[in-house]
Amino acid sequence: MMDLVEKTFSKDDVVAFAVNDSEPLETVRDYLQDSGAAFPVLIDNPEFDHTCRSIPNGEESLADHFRRRVGNPEDGPFPLQIVIGADRRFAYLEKRHLPELLVSALKAEAEKARALRAAGNQGQSK
Repeated sequence: MMDLVEKTFSKDDVVAFAVNDSEPLETVRDYLQDSGAAFPVLIDNPEFDHTCRSIPNGEESLADHFRRRVGNPEDGPFPLQIVIGADRRFAYLEKRHLPELLVSALKAEAEKARALRAAGNQGQSK
């Protein structure tokens, strides 16, 4: 899915990254090196650094917080996909493998972001 996003969108339109919530840092590094993956991976693992973010009460990680609210971990092997728009709101949350819907949501949000940038540039030139 990350490959599809990177091939379909420019880095100006979409910032894509993975979030690891359970593997040790060494495992993540090994995976990135072995796979040649070029996308950034955020570490959401309390054992790595529990002071780097605020975890809601009763949750073990931010990934757990979302996982409990979007689908059931038994729904399939695919990771939770989240699109946050330029307006900082959730535009897409999905646990199932639906690449067409993901790309559609990303295209809509990229268009909104371009419009916001254009409006900002017009305001600066006045």
